Amino acid sequence: AVVSTQSTGNDDDFYQQLLREIIDKKMGAIDKSDPDAMGRQWVELEKLKMKSKKKVVDTKASKGRKMRYEVHSKLLGFVAPISTETLSDARQDELFKSLFGGCKKL
Repeated sequence: AVVSTQSTGNDDDFYQQLLREIIDKKMGAIDKSDPDAMGRQWVELEKLKMKSKKKVVDTKASKGRKMRYEVHSKLLGFVAPISTETLSDARQDELFKSLFGGCKKL
């Protein structure tokens, strides 16, 4: 076992200074002598913080218990294609055999 003789540093002052700088930067060009302006800015920052933190999560939707889908708008003016060509019976049989792997005897 290695015993460390070095003491751990205390970084509290450093991080407090960083926090102050960040808060000052966020407060921006607000007159610090006007408490009303500082209060409004603080409320706006709190709203942004709460907005970014709070996520709406549907707990019932996990593990496949709820289907997710979107309803599409109805098609307007849709007409199914009408084929003017007719296939002979032999051509139809050839087509279906090619689609379904031919005729298998049981």
